[in-house]
Amino acid sequence: MEDPTQDKLEEIQETWADQLEGQAKEIVESESPRLCVQAGPGTGKSFCMTRRLLRLIQQKKVKPSEILAVTFTRTAANDLRRELEKTLGEAQRGFRASTLHSLCFNIVEHESFLKVRNRKPRFLLSVTKQGCLNFEAAPMLSDLQAENSAYKAAREQSKKIKEFEAMWARRQTDPLGTPAEGQDAPYGTSVLNWLRFHQGMLVGELVKEAYEFLSAEPDSPWRTKFRAILVDEYQDLNKLDQAMIDLLCEHEQTVASVVGDVDQSIYSFRCAHPEGLVEYATKNGVEAKTMDTSRRCGTAILSPAQNLIKQNTKHASAYPSPMSGMHAGSVYVRRWATRTQEVEGVVAFIKHCKNQGVEEGEILVLVPSRVIGKDIRNALRAEDIPAHSYFAEEQLEEVEAQKAFTLLTLLANQKDRVALRCWLGGWKNGHCAGSYKKLRRYCEENNAEPWDTLEMVVSGDLSLSGTNPLYKPFEELKEKLASLTTNKGPSLLDSLFPTDAEWAEDIRVLASQSICDETSAADLHEMLVEAITQPFMPAEVDHVRIMSFHKSKGLTCEAAAIMGAIDGLAPRPHDPEKSFLTPAEHIEEQRRLFYVAMTRSKNYLLISSANVVGSQFVFGVPIVGKWLGRGRYQTAVSPFVTSLGTALPAASNGMTFS
Repeated sequence: MEDPTQDKLEEIQETWADQLEGQAKEIVESESPRLCVQAGPGTGKSFCMTRRLLRLIQQKKVKPSEILAVTFTRTAANDLRRELEKTLGEAQRGFRASTLHSLCFNIVEHESFLKVRNRKPRFLLSVTKQGCLNFEAAPMLSDLQAENSAYKAAREQSKKIKEFEAMWARRQTDPLGTPAEGQDAPYGTSVLNWLRFHQGMLVGELVKEAYEFLSAEPDSPWRTKFRAILVDEYQDLNKLDQAMIDLLCEHEQTVASVVGDVDQSIYSFRCAHPEGLVEYATKNGVEAKTMDTSRRCGTAILSPAQNLIKQNTKHASAYPSPMSGMHAGSVYVRRWATRTQEVEGVVAFIKHCKNQGVEEGEILVLVPSRVIGKDIRNALRAEDIPAHSYFAEEQLEEVEAQKAFTLLTLLANQKDRVALRCWLGGWKNGHCAGSYKKLRRYCEENNAEPWDTLEMVVSGDLSLSGTNPLYKPFEELKEKLASLTTNKGPSLLDSLFPTDAEWAEDIRVLASQSICDETSAADLHEMLVEAITQPFMPAEVDHVRIMSFHKSKGLTCEAAAIMGAIDGLAPRPHDPEKSFLTPAEHIEEQRRLFYVAMTRSKNYLLISSANVVGSQFVFGVPIVGKWLGRGRYQTAVSPFVTSLGTALPAASNGMTFS
């Protein structure tokens, strides 16, 4: 069948070469079937890749449907689609820009995969609290311990599951049932059996399942689907991700382009493999390119940021210079007496930026702690400055949010076994694991649905001893679902996530992006799952955005404030229980994280800290410093700030900016 957009492509005037010059022109015009571009922040890597795709479409007549762009975030994918649409209009339909997670989901949701692997791509949503997997993963841990008392407590199990996912990410052997250490095999098998019965999957399994499926299916259309593949932020992919890209690019006629920057690799907790970018550039047949001009940051920002990152033992081989004629920019370093004064000072900085013509949507506040983020958000709103926080980990952290989301899941699919299991546990210690064990055994032996079985027991058509603790929460669930059945759109959102509930605010922000009067429970659920598992940052906003350093990756703004620049928050101390890095590797990644935060801004940058904080702020946070008495704790300024070089202005405690 012919592609209906091809005729429109024939009519489009070639625009890919407009205003291209120098290194950018060389990259776009490269005829190499394998290209690797390594360049720093603001050098125009994304611009070059967009023009390279345009050239393939306009000059080489590659159909948009034959092009895949793999981005690290949905935000980057949408930006790329939007740029192509400006030039191609409807002719760009069929072009695919997505995260690798989204692509692999499409691969595994095919019926052939489900049948062969006996799996369902329904992911457990979890948050980590005090080192333990929480929310939908918590009942699983209780069930596994009820199955075998040797399976230790939740913290130890959570660590083991994290290790499992890390093994997949590093492309080692499949640990579920066949790990290197024999004593883990029974546990891995139990995890897999629990997931299969509940028709669920760990998020970390997704790429592994897709890779193994495609590896075993040489005739799969996915293996030859794309004539051109672009991979952005290649350094943030793990080994398995990078192997998946190689598999999709294996056809000799496929044009592959990867771009990235080792200095911006900040995702070790996802087992990122930045060395893969360097390795790719040295492969046979790969043309390596770099870019030496920054179009984002002026000298005042770029110089200290580069002074910082060059202290890493592993860093880029070359660094860009500011574009000729670019404004130098303004950097302010403030060391205020207290946290209260720090918040007041950042508000004053934002007002100063507004007075210089910077709009709220062009201002970022980057914080290493959600407590700091909450304080500045409230302070800005008190000054009638619109502000929103973007912390994905907050959305499902509170029990009230978890209960509401579980209700939404069951409204969308009454027989969702993971959500039903979560509700029956009632967020109690042990999650009624003993009683649920008997229910699950009956269902497995009789090939029955847990929901249908509970219906039969409650109606008196079935007697199932030892399951009484499950009946009350099941009856309450049915009542709540019945009261919500007819709700749609904003009414449904308000019923589940009330406007006056602080715990619901972050989910409401996510939902507000797409909800309408006819949005069903299934639509809302799908929308929120995607937004939570693959966070999206709106391209155009009318408010100050407050977020973590990690979340700022890929963003550009006119003004940025980095708060909480104290030792213990920036950098965070090394914790071998949470990190796969050595202490030396950890400090280098923390330095890269601060470098990323510094290089978001074009013109105005504030780096701030508080000299004295309260005891409540210090509790549970390993801040370097000393107690002063009376609930006060003196901090030490971040060593990153003191090592930015002489180009940085001296710190002050002033509230005025000029």
